[in-house]
Amino acid sequence: MRWPRLSTTITSYQPTFIPVYDLSDRLQIVLRVFNQNDSLYALLVDPHTLRTSRCAMARLKYRKESPKGSMPGYFRWEELERTPYMQLIKHCTVPPYPLQNDGLTRALGQVGGVFLTVDMCPSASPFEQAFFEKLGSLSSAQEPFEVGICMSGLWMLGHPEEFAWLCQQAQHNRLNITWVNHTLSHTILPRHTASV
Repeated sequence: MRWPRLSTTITSYQPTFIPVYDLSDRLQIVLRVFNQNDSLYALLVDPHTLRTSRCAMARLKYRKESPKGSMPGYFRWEELERTPYMQLIKHCTVPPYPLQNDGLTRALGQVGGVFLTVDMCPSASPFEQAFFEKLGSLSSAQEPFEVGICMSGLWMLGHPEEFAWLCQQAQHNRLNITWVNHTLSHTILPRHTASV
């Protein structure tokens, strides 16, 4: 089955870091800005839940609504530093800086479940749709199964129908997918061990 292609054009995709507030006065961080069909959009991360979203820049505010005469409503750096997102950034950017095989090995706090990540690297192996269908069957009506999919650009380019199918699983709440950037080619370097 062929899935319809999205009719959208994204241009001027730029990394950034801008703390903002959404229309509900929740702190968000703009990670990327881009033009989509001639409108400026932002890719956001909620620094408390780590959930990402997309929003028109015009719908974001640079400060909270405040009663007249009170504080101006801009974010405070101390408030941002205490968020789980910034704690993770701080934890993951300290030395040593290994060049390979440095994935997630433990949580920084209590976890009430498991982490599941799947690498979609360039490969001659077939797409395992049955695996993702099984994950979807573990979902409840209120809680889709959470999975991190580490997506490489070459896999996406080589599997457009499968990628569209994965996107539909997220749209229909069968899977709650966190997309992880695995670059264009995601070269795999086998772990080398020294013999003594």
